[in-house]
Amino acid sequence: MDNLGSGTDLSKAPRPAYIYGSYLGASIAAGLALTESHVPALSRPMTIRGLIAHNGIYNWTMFLPDHPIHKLRAKSAPRRKKRGIVLDQLPVIEENPIPFEEEGIFTELKSHTPALFSEPSNLFDPFASACLFFHSANLHVPDDFTTPLSAASSLSAQFTAAVDNLANNNPSRTPKPDTTTTPQQKEPESEESADELLAKAATLAKQLKPPRKAYLVFPPRGSTLRIPRALFLHDRPHDYFSSSASTSRRRTSSSRRRLTSTNNFALQASELRGLMMRSLDMHELKPRTPAPWEWEVESEQSSSSQLLLLDGDGGGGGEASQDERDYLRYKELERRVQSFEVEPPDLEAEGAGHGLGLDAKAEEVVGEWLRERIDEDFGEEKEEEEEGF
Repeated sequence: MDNLGSGTDLSKAPRPAYIYGSYLGASIAAGLALTESHVPALSRPMTIRGLIAHNGIYNWTMFLPDHPIHKLRAKSAPRRKKRGIVLDQLPVIEENPIPFEEEGIFTELKSHTPALFSEPSNLFDPFASACLFFHSANLHVPDDFTTPLSAASSLSAQFTAAVDNLANNNPSRTPKPDTTTTPQQKEPESEESADELLAKAATLAKQLKPPRKAYLVFPPRGSTLRIPRALFLHDRPHDYFSSSASTSRRRTSSSRRRLTSTNNFALQASELRGLMMRSLDMHELKPRTPAPWEWEVESEQSSSSQLLLLDGDGGGGGEASQDERDYLRYKELERRVQSFEVEPPDLEAEGAGHGLGLDAKAEEVVGEWLRERIDEDFGEEKEEEEEGF
């Protein structure tokens, strides 16, 4: 840690640190970068400036059977509320009409989920599922990792109808139990306790009304945290084919459809990247005055001309158009949070799904990204030293 920091000379700028992680390490690295990427300050010898993550799982709740991504739904155009940027350009997670998950190492990670987390509630921890820093979970915490709520417990039709009527404020329609008995009928040997009935009623309520996803403000207002610069690397999703019969007026034929898994490394990276870009657009890329104890804010140097234009002053004597501001804002978002697709290992090859390293092209992308970021960091330090003289 002494070598990472600026030492005892507090006049020097804090040294930047970049985090790299792959697979399980990428999940941990994402949580660490999001919670430790503070605005550089003289009181901190080191600050996290960037994240490189390869094939990480950033929302482990997607492995649970009740997650909406596993439900059959027809595709529909997403409705988005405009908030100062052309949001149609941001990453969109589309739901596949035939939901299934990626094979290979992705499925292997899912199979180890119970051993890694011990309890389903641990999947909802934002430090494990980094996406949950930005929005609430849109499903209830289940009792185990594999049983959906629909199969968690069974209630009699009479009990379900009574709960429905009470929920609709219509107790008069609540069916009354049949108290008539015949000699042939026998009393049940055991009755469910009140706690068991309440537990089943709670399960029924969860089935009827799952929670809605609500976006959160992250980083929190007034915090010294900021969204780190990031590079997400992910395998290209494998293509799968299914045969489907198509009937027309002229002929009936069988065709093969190209399908993409609904849950894979690409989707995991796309979701977290989109949430980080959304946070940057809505909360960070706005004019701010640094506190006296803060070091130079990165955005004020690396993209000062862009931010001036975003504020309506293009530096050319005229006011920038809304389209220009939207374009420059989106380019800044893309610069701050990038992604790159890696060729996946061959599933049919020997040892399929276990090629965990980066190929030459990906290593080149990582090296270039790091060089650009480090040049920015040292450029900021050099400017600060010149201003000191």
